[in-house]
Amino acid sequence: MSGRLVTSGGCLAIAPGGGAPMVLVLPYGRGTWDAAAEVLTLDGKSYRRGDPIVVGGGSVPRDSERLTSAPSMIPPCGGAMLFLVG
Repeated sequence: MSGRLVTSGGCLAIAPGGGAPMVLVLPYGRGTWDAAAEVLTLDGKSYRRGDPIVVGGGSVPRDSERLTSAPSMIPPCGGAMLFLVG
């Protein structure tokens, strides 16, 4: 998915061109978000809020079995769909 790095409801999201932002779910150990500096570090690259970003993965419903095994991964905001970074 490609888009701009944004925040949505206090959570990190990707806003595709012309589409609604999707809240990002980052795999454990692959990324960090520095809220004070508004910088995402993912796979050794840094992105600031508003920067273009391309990530692999796919959308999943919030209640997906892929996420229920690790409930701490689920951001406390966003709608019914999330984008699981792969």
